[in-house]
Amino acid sequence: MDMEYKTVCDAATLQSNPEGFFYTYAKGVLESSPQTLARFSAAVTDKERILLCWSLPATHEYLTIQSAYQAKDPISAADKRNKANQVSKTNPEQALSFLNQSVIRDKYGSSSISQTLYLRSSLLLSMFRPDLALQDAQAALKGIEEDRKYLVYILIGDCISKLKQNSNFKKAEVAYKVAENLAAKLKDKIKLQVMQIIKEKLVTLAEKKLETEQKPPREEPLHLLSNSSQSFQGAFDGFDLKASRELGRYGVTNIDVDTGSTVIVEGPYASVLNSEKYGTYCLNCLERLTTAFPCPWCRSVGFCSEKCCDAAIKSYHLYECQTADIVKASGMSAVSRLALRMVTWNDLSYFKNNEAPEDKLNSPYSIKNLVGHTERREAMDLFNRTMMTIFLLKLLKFSGYFLKRKNTPVEVKEVQGVPDLDEDELLISSLLLRNLQILQFNAHEVTDLVFVNGKGLNNAKSHSVGLAIYQIASLLNHSCYPNVARYFSGTKLVIRALRKIPSGEPILDNYGPLFTHKSIKERKRTTNGRYWFDCQCDACYHNWPTYRELEEEIRRISCSKCRNIICGKDTEAKVKCTRCGESNNLKEKLEQINQAQILYQDATTEMDRKNIKNAISLLQEAIKLVDANVCPPVKILHLAQDKLRLCFCALGSTWNYTVRE
Repeated sequence: MDMEYKTVCDAATLQSNPEGFFYTYAKGVLESSPQTLARFSAAVTDKERILLCWSLPATHEYLTIQSAYQAKDPISAADKRNKANQVSKTNPEQALSFLNQSVIRDKYGSSSISQTLYLRSSLLLSMFRPDLALQDAQAALKGIEEDRKYLVYILIGDCISKLKQNSNFKKAEVAYKVAENLAAKLKDKIKLQVMQIIKEKLVTLAEKKLETEQKPPREEPLHLLSNSSQSFQGAFDGFDLKASRELGRYGVTNIDVDTGSTVIVEGPYASVLNSEKYGTYCLNCLERLTTAFPCPWCRSVGFCSEKCCDAAIKSYHLYECQTADIVKASGMSAVSRLALRMVTWNDLSYFKNNEAPEDKLNSPYSIKNLVGHTERREAMDLFNRTMMTIFLLKLLKFSGYFLKRKNTPVEVKEVQGVPDLDEDELLISSLLLRNLQILQFNAHEVTDLVFVNGKGLNNAKSHSVGLAIYQIASLLNHSCYPNVARYFSGTKLVIRALRKIPSGEPILDNYGPLFTHKSIKERKRTTNGRYWFDCQCDACYHNWPTYRELEEEIRRISCSKCRNIICGKDTEAKVKCTRCGESNNLKEKLEQINQAQILYQDATTEMDRKNIKNAISLLQEAIKLVDANVCPPVKILHLAQDKLRLCFCALGSTWNYTVRE
């Protein structure tokens, strides 16, 4: 083997090859050894491919894992805390960012991190976020010095009282009383000042308690299914599966679905955050961070809460913590990281117990039934993925995944030479290779919605956050004219109908290109190139025009009975359908379409005002009117559906981005 392919897997080397050293290495192996390629091409199963690549001495001589662990840095944390103090009055948002960075970098459980949490709590209270401020204040108690605890309890009382709920006044009073008892131990001069402050706060609290407060109106819960399927967890009760040779398995509805109805609400089988979002989004739930909660060991990632941190540590982060910087520096794609997460999400015993052949959709590991098109892949494609598999396997071995679970991350030194793979390692590596294949066709990009400078919904933009895989949503087929739209609340995927879906019809998602935005040539380039199928949806089969080509005039009025296009003039009162003979009132249909256009304009106004629920109601009514009276493509119908899709997204994860001049 040429020396140019010798690669030691440390952060410095990986940084110099952001395209991924393993692909360069894999190409070098095959080009320098035609015999290896011939042997690999003859392999039939994933296990055979893995064993062959694992047996190559060069794999272990030139592909090794070295630690690049970024431990906590209290000095850097103190610097960020000082910077926050400098800008807290002039730029609270920037100060909050500095404090988040300080929390992530500081030593877990130290007095200094408690000081930072106290400062962040005070800042959040001034930014009218008493709920988050209370969390920080309570967390600050764990490491704060004894003679400063009274300050934290005063802050806790302030936070609770600002929540403005009658049930909390007693809790606020208790916090102030605890602060009063702690302050009694202070020196006389300071004690008198503190006691006076607490006394004034108790008086103010008593006055607030006397005020009559009306309970806020109860908000209807979002992202819930009205009736859930017993067979398909996460889908509505009308969801079913069909299969054909041409279409494979695909989701259908066995009941009529109304416009706007929720058909799927599903958590991910596994998800990953885009590496450039580390520290600004929660590693676990993929929600944007207002306040960051730290990993106990590394300073590479952040969490939105202690709950998310605990959930991550109990599953994947225990095995990924000390290799996160290696993975990030390697330049590997989100798909590769998700393939790894699909394993670290569960421990070894889970896969050993659930890998028996099982064809039922809701088997514990039904994700394995998704297609990977192994039989259609070229040798170089499979070889690249197999080498990536070995890299991921080495990361797992290095992090102690195959050892008995520990409470903290561990590092295991690699064995020199070519060690045999045991049954557990071969099982997991086979899963990794399969994951790398199925994710190409089944992974979902997780997004949120960004409002820029407080502008309305019409100017909001979708923003990529991470990647996830879902068991039910992955069963939906593609259409360039989909009948559903998806959005995300963190990692939770919600799918709702964009128009009425009659019973027996497929539920059609969109994998990327919409016919209104991309030409048929561009769309087929995507579906053929990435997803390996030639799209034959209605828009492609009939070569529907894009928005730019669609006419404003309504020419495709449909028969109320058979949906055939009616031929007639605007002046005619009634038109007889040439297919079924049904008599249609043309003027009435045109009036309903005109009414839909008015509703659409009203909806766009509501979107500018951020009245999302009103806009959704108006758009749903507009779509029902148009859909009942026209055959697509019709511009007003697709414009309304695009707006409805955007409104749905506004019900999920959103954040405001301010551009400072």
